[in-house]
Amino acid sequence: MEIQDFVKEAFNIPPSEAPPKAFDYYIHIFDAFSRITQLSFFVIDYHKQKFVYISDNPSFLCGYSRQEVLEMGNDFFFKVLSEEDQKRLIQFQDEALRNFYICPINLRMKMSISADFDLIQPDKRRILINYKLTPIHITESGQMWLALCVVSLSTKTVPGVITTMMDGELFEFNFSPETNELVRKETVSLSKREKEVLQISAQGFSNKQIGDKLFIDINTVKFHKRNIYSKLDVKNITEAVTFAQNNGLI
Repeated sequence: MEIQDFVKEAFNIPPSEAPPKAFDYYIHIFDAFSRITQLSFFVIDYHKQKFVYISDNPSFLCGYSRQEVLEMGNDFFFKVLSEEDQKRLIQFQDEALRNFYICPINLRMKMSISADFDLIQPDKRRILINYKLTPIHITESGQMWLALCVVSLSTKTVPGVITTMMDGELFEFNFSPETNELVRKETVSLSKREKEVLQISAQGFSNKQIGDKLFIDINTVKFHKRNIYSKLDVKNITEAVTFAQNNGLI
């Protein structure tokens, strides 16, 4: 099974619902967003089954130029992902589709899904990245037309975890080698106090300063941080803040 196979049936969009020419206007917006944020992101046209925009930032390009990646299309993934991660990407895309189409049409634009992959760099180093996808535009019949994908450094230590955000709820899935399936874990959520600790931590305050601001003991701050690390499966406060911000938890 090739990576692009998953779109052939689900995205058979009628010509009457095909992308409008006005999309060219949004290219300038994407360029501006890329310059001001320095994020690595791209846009997939599921009707044409190809990339229609790629930001000119290095994290995703793996030594290739933006034009080269645009021309390669899905073949790009065969060059920068291991065989194992290519299988994970197929599972990721399948899970994205499954979640997308079980949702009522009016909720589909609110969905986002992410996964972690190793990108193979020109010097053969592997960089673990987080790949997040969300719809930009769907057709009147509810099919996905354009999707925005953002690439950032992962807070995880190994690839394989898939997360889905829907209406403020974050669900996590782990790949099971025994069954070759994705296993859903409990919903990831933070308490009000845990969110407060993270928000203040993001400003660079120490545990004592956080305690003073929240009128709690320093050991209570440490207790909340341990709970946060466990829930988010991260090792330190920097990773916790990054994960929470990337997934809309704070």
